[in-house]
Formats: sequence, C-alpha cells, structure tokens
Amino acid sequence: MLPVAPEVKAATQLLGLGRQRLALVVGLSKVGDVDLPAVRRDAAAVAESLRRNGYLVMARPDLSADDLRRSLAEFRQRLDPAGAGLIYIAGAGARLDGRSWLVTRSLPAGDAAPDAAALKAASLPLDELVLALQITPASLRLLVVDAATPLPRLPADWQGLATPTLPDGVMALLSAQPGQTLPRWQPPALPSPPPQDPRETTGSPFGTAFVHALLSAGRTGPQVLLETRRLTLDATGQAVNPWLGGRTDERDELGAPTIPIAQWPESVARRAMAVVGGQALEALRRSARPAQAPAPEVATPAPGTAPVAAGPAVAAGTALATAAVGAAQAGAAAVAQAEAAKVAAAQTVATQAAGAAVSAVVAAARALDSADSTGQAAPPAAGRKTPTLGDQREAVEGPASPAGSRPAQATAPAAPAGQTAPPTPPAPPAQPAPPPAAATPAPPSTPAPGPRTPAAPAAPVLNPYGYAAGDSFTYRRIDEWKGESVGLVMQVIETLQTAGDLAAREGDDAQTLDPQGRVRSRSGPAGSATFTPVEEFWWAKPKAGESRDVAFNEVFENRDGRGERRWEGEVEVGKPTRLTTSAGTFDVLPMEGSGWVREWRTPQRTRRDIKWWRTVWYSPELGHPVAIDILERDAGSRMLRKERLELVHMNTSRSVPR
Repeated sequence: MLPVAPEVKAATQLLGLGRQRLALVVGLSKVGDVDLPAVRRDAAAVAESLRRNGYLVMARPDLSADDLRRSLAEFRQRLDPAGAGLIYIAGAGARLDGRSWLVTRSLPAGDAAPDAAALKAASLPLDELVLALQITPASLRLLVVDAATPLPRLPADWQGLATPTLPDGVMALLSAQPGQTLPRWQPPALPSPPPQDPRETTGSPFGTAFVHALLSAGRTGPQVLLETRRLTLDATGQAVNPWLGGRTDERDELGAPTIPIAQWPESVARRAMAVVGGQALEALRRSARPAQAPAPEVATPAPGTAPVAAGPAVAAGTALATAAVGAAQAGAAAVAQAEAAKVAAAQTVATQAAGAAVSAVVAAARALDSADSTGQAAPPAAGRKTPTLGDQREAVEGPASPAGSRPAQATAPAAPAGQTAPPTPPAPPAQPAPPPAAATPAPPSTPAPGPRTPAAPAAPVLNPYGYAAGDSFTYRRIDEWKGESVGLVMQVIETLQTAGDLAAREGDDAQTLDPQGRVRSRSGPAGSATFTPVEEFWWAKPKAGESRDVAFNEVFENRDGRGERRWEGEVEVGKPTRLTTSAGTFDVLPMEGSGWVREWRTPQRTRRDIKWWRTVWYSPELGHPVAIDILERDAGSRMLRKERLELVHMNTSRSVPR
C-alpha cells in the first residue's frame, strides 16, 4: 500500500477532504488614534504561518466593534462541530466590571479618558470569542490573545485583562498574566522586498514565539501553546510570563507544515497531483511488468502568461479537473500493466486525486458565496477584469500578508494529451496600464535571503532541584474504576520565589510548591487546601531501598464544607525499572506508600478513616514523577477513589527521555 505523502495530506486539508481547520486572525493595530505596528506585523505573520499548516484563514485587520462581532458570527457559522478552530487576536485590552474587553478602532480619538459606556461601545468582551469557539469539547479549540498593550488614556485599574473563564474544550494563551501590561513594541522596518519567512516579519517577542511554535513540525495544539509560553519566557529573560489555562483535544496535530508556501488551493493541488503521479510510477517500476505509460504532467503557467478571464469556480474547475484526468489516466495505466497489489494502490491514488479536484470546485464556490455574503467582493462590471480564484480567496481571507507572496490571478494549465482544451471566454476590454511606480513587483527569481540568526536565549535559572520558570508537566487523568480518561491536568511553574518555593498553576488553580516540586497549597474555583509541611508522598533524588515516614496535615475548603485531614503512613523506594508513557520511555524508581488518613468535617462534625495507597513513578532523569497511581478505601473496604495520573507531555530545562 502506498504511503500518503505530506503534500497530499496538505491538499486534502485545504480542499475539504480532511478535517476542517479554520482560523480567525484579527490584528487591531488601530485603536482610536493610536497606531500599533507590532500588532499589524504579528497578525500578518500568524496568518501566513497558519496557512502553511493547512488552515483556511479569515484575516480581519483593524475592525470596528460591530465588524468584529460580525466576523465572530461568520467564524462560528463556518466552523464545523468536528473541525479544528483557532482564534488569534492582537491589540489593546482593558478590564472593566470583572471582564476583559478588546478595544477596537471605534474608540473616540483624543487624550481624554473615555467613560465606561464609551469604552464598552468601542470594545468587544473576550467572553464572545470564547463563545464562538464553544461548540463541542471533542475538537481542537484554541484562543490566543495578545492584548496586554497599555493605553495611557485608561485609568490604571482598567489596564490589562481579567482572568478568563474557559469551558471544557477551550484552551487559551494570553501574552501576559491577568492585570499585567507589556511594553508597546516598536519593531524595525522590514527590508524591501520583505522576507518570505513569517518568522522574520513578526513585531513582538510573543508573536515571534507563537509563529516559531506554529512552524515547528509535529506539535499538537496544547504543545504549540506550551512551546509559545516557553519561548517567550526564554526570549525575554523571564520578564514576560504568558498565562495559560483551559484544556482541549490533545491529539490533533497543529504545527505540521508540509509545503514551504501553501498559499492557495490550486498550488497545493498541483503539488499533490505531481506527488501522486510520482508514487504511481514508482509502484509500476517496482512491479514485475514495469509500466510504459509516462507520468501525467500537470502544466504550470509560464512566467508572463496572460491570465484567463474566467469566474473563480470555472477557473478552479478547469485547472483541477484537468489535473485529475491526468492522475486518473495514470491510475488506468497502472491497472493495465502492474501486478494486482500495485494496481490496487494506483487505483486508490487516482481516486483520491479525482476527489480532490471535485472538492476544490466546491471550495471555490463556497468562497465565492462567502465573499458575496460579506460584501467584500463586487460582481464584475463592464471594463473590469473578472475576478479569478486568487482574487476570491483574498476576498474571503483578507489581503495577503507581507510574509508571503501570492499571484493576483490563477492561470489554467494546458490540457493533457488527447484532451480538448475548454473554450476560453472572451477577454475583457483592455485597461490603461498603471504607472510604473504603482505596478505590483513580480516575485523575485532568486531565493529570499536566509533567516536571520536569532540571538542565543538566556540560560534558564534553575533551582537546586532543576526546576525553572516555564517548566510544564501535562498529565492524563484516568479513572481506573470506570476505565476511562477524564481529561488532562497541566501544571506550569510560573516563578521561582525568593524563599525557594515555586509559584505554579494547574488549570484554574494557583499552587505553591516546595523546592522539590511537592504541593504546599492550592486554591481555585473548586476550593482550596493547605498542606503542612507539604504533601509527602514522594521526594526528590530517592535511592532504591530508601524509606521514609509520611506525616502531614491538610486543611481544606470546598463546596461540601470545611475540614481537616491527618495523613500518616510510610513510603519505600523500589528497584529501578522502565516505564513508557505518551511522553516517552523513562528509567524510574517506584515509590510505594500506604497508610491511614483521619478526616474531620465542619460544620457537620463528622469523622471518618480512610486507607490510602500511592505509587509514585519517579524519573531521576526528569527529576519529577511521570505517573502516580492512587487508591483509597473507607474503613469498610468500600472503594472511594482509584485513579492514575500519567505524563503525556512536558517542557523542561532538563534533558528529555529517549
């Protein structure tokens, strides 16, 4: 069976055969009379990076509050329940009435501070972006907000964003911690012509980190956000500390660029067709009776060829249907000349190619319909060129970013041998040539200059046990009693405190850890708990055969009331072994413990005894547990809890597993 090439995967994503990937990219670089060039640059670079990852990008720069609300409604209407959705928005934000507001160009100009009503009228609540993503928790839903730029006109207690409330299935990354602001970045001017690599056109450290993470192959959505946070911390010497929260589907690969410049469906389809033809020929060459038929050739327009004046759906249909016929002919040749196994593979390739062509025509029609519905593309008038598929794509996605070039027209390829070329519609009346200074420069014939060598990141500051700000550990929580996964738990170390403790966050909970990484306290929407001196189920740098007593107090408060627990028992370190999780294979030491916990609750004044067991699978190489088995029963041996936490991903400053 033939493998599916990366180019074909990218084609199926862009042409609608695979899982839908839709992104809304908003750069609010005009806020009243304030200009934010870094926002404009970051939004363009992010849009281009997402296109290279197979996303259909709705690029919407400098919107008013009403336009932004309409774009969100369009995004939600387009996004399939099973599709992958991402919203990126950059600009300036504000806190008001406990909510986050994204300020648009509708803010009245001037130096006077707006009142609350004026600010709200010119802004959009961050909650509405979350609502646009909240369709089903089973699909990838990511929200990236870079809106910590301060507005001097606003009062100090309005600056920054509030902590967002995220439903299951949505994961969010803010460029700064809630309530904090960042400098107003002033990026240097781009050379002319601008670089083709979007990593060279960003405007801020956070935007640069996000684009680098997007263009790193093989990362899932949560991994991209985690990597963005780590790169931002490294690039700013821990000065900028992005906020990360929520959870979403960890299986969908987001950062997997497959084509250097995959900017419009025709080019992707042609590249995929060429790869498909090459695969079919390779299968024939390996067969006992080699094929004599040549590979189908997909004509590429020669430089300077005049564009064909055809509607977008016609242009797409002609170009891709022609290519599909060539691929189907190669499949037919394979059927006639190859062995049975190779024949089946060639048939599959030809069928996929034809299906891609059909989907491209449908996608072009949808793009035309969408552009008409948004009022961004007017029907052709007398004396004006009929828009091509490239023009319609620009109407749907917005103008091309400086990070990449896109031809203004799509030229239909020549028909293969034996086929009759479709009639060419009459050309529109000639237009006066624009003055030379206004002409669009042709794409450079020489390769774009190589990327600049980035400055070496600052060495992370490690505590005595190897932890650094930005380290993160993501675990899958498994209910072994029910035999099902109940979600992901992500712990991120935010800062190293002066006293040696670690400030961390686990989902919506703020945590304080001791220098070894064990929990001292946690608090969040579901309740709080304090451990004195610390949760002692494990310790750093254990030795095989070592044992320690467990003795600590827990004071807790949750929706069921308040109470206190007294934990006692013993933990013993077992022999070294190996353990494989989704994060890798680790050499581990099992730390097995058991004992009793006595619980008192107030105001019910109830007491109960619980028997507990823990097995902590500690990795000396990682300096942290990679799995924890939890078992608890009441005094009558009735099961209360049986869970497993298993590491699925980590970002640390230490070495990673083999």
